[in-house]
Amino acid sequence: MPVEKSLDQTSNVTVSIVTWNHAHCIAACLQSVLRQTVRPAAIVVYDNASTDGTVAVLEKFKGRVPVICSPENRGFCGGHNAVISQTAGEFVLLVNPDITLREDYIENALKPMGADENTGTVCGLLLQNGFGGPDCLIDGAGLTVAKSRRFLLRWHGHPLSSARLAEGEVFGCDGALPFYRRAMIQSVSLHGQFFDEMFFAHKEDHDVSWRAQLRGWKTVFDPRCVAVHPRVFRPGSLALRKQLPPEIKYHAVKNDLLMLLKNEDGANFLKDFFRIFPRQLGIFFYALLFERHSLKAYGFAARHWRLILEARRQTARQRKIPPAEVRRRFSMGAG
Repeated sequence: MPVEKSLDQTSNVTVSIVTWNHAHCIAACLQSVLRQTVRPAAIVVYDNASTDGTVAVLEKFKGRVPVICSPENRGFCGGHNAVISQTAGEFVLLVNPDITLREDYIENALKPMGADENTGTVCGLLLQNGFGGPDCLIDGAGLTVAKSRRFLLRWHGHPLSSARLAEGEVFGCDGALPFYRRAMIQSVSLHGQFFDEMFFAHKEDHDVSWRAQLRGWKTVFDPRCVAVHPRVFRPGSLALRKQLPPEIKYHAVKNDLLMLLKNEDGANFLKDFFRIFPRQLGIFFYALLFERHSLKAYGFAARHWRLILEARRQTARQRKIPPAEVRRRFSMGAG
């Protein structure tokens, strides 16, 4: 077993939280961060011009939690990029406002980081409804990728009591609660942006996970890191999708396409063409028939093709692992 390096656990973790109309849950989230057994050096909230009283709730944490109030909504990507660029901790924990962390989350997340300097991301066990009990369901335990290039939440919806959970490598980490090494953030950033701001929000975590793998960084799932995340949208649920605002659905279609155009390599695309193309065709016709607003995703790609091509070229220049190894890593943690 590798020997865990000692870490200055009180001075090298930055927590970044991006809010947008989260008055109903941000207080509980912040309280769980402030109760950590290993306290972060900095906790920064970036508010995306909330209109529901979020800022008033944040005022109660004045003196303990700095708040950056944006005059406009810059999305998940722009908000976190701003915090990352203005802080200097060796590790960065991104926390969704609807997350409640168990008090030892950061303490446990630092352990795999100390064990291997090639670990760029640690993801924990997200639970839907409490920290245990016979009815506790898993929200996610890292990400794997199907041959169609659909990203899948490991163990999503499974009872906690029946899951076979063990520490190990996975392809990626869900954006609700990723724990990043800043060296990884810097190495995969494109034009100074860690999260590609063309994404705005949704699936930017998939894009970052893919880029990190191309650069040879490891993503490790550690079941000792536990938090509650009562996810509203269930992956694969068309009934719930229909209830989402049109703009969210548009970003989901756009970003799925952007991720492929930026990161997919020719060899693996040809091997999985009959899985990838039918899925993309299905997304297009679904939008054509039921989500006309989402069709502007294809117009976005056409208008920004130069930026997308440059991002693809830069990603290709940065890659350290061959297509065959990427293909193997897609399914890490599947079972």
